[in-house]
Amino acid sequence: RMGYKGELVSHGFRSLGSTAMNEAGFHADVIEAVLSHVEKNKVRAAYNRTTWLKHRAELMNWWGEQIRNASSAGFWQTV
Repeated sequence: RMGYKGELVSHGFRSLGSTAMNEAGFHADVIEAVLSHVEKNKVRAAYNRTTWLKHRAELMNWWGEQIRNASSAGFWQTV
């Protein structure tokens, strides 16, 4: 539907985002929260109920800038 059949799937976009966020030094728990991943460690999940809201907002603002910069640079036309 987006013109990437056989080239890229939606999880590819998630992987790309996760990699970029990790390389930029964002906290792994914040990245996992942004990706809506659930804590698998039941004890940790029971005690750690933070939403990381402020940090998630900062990360998403950063990610929006990355997309804007790539778009302005004509990145999408070169793919």
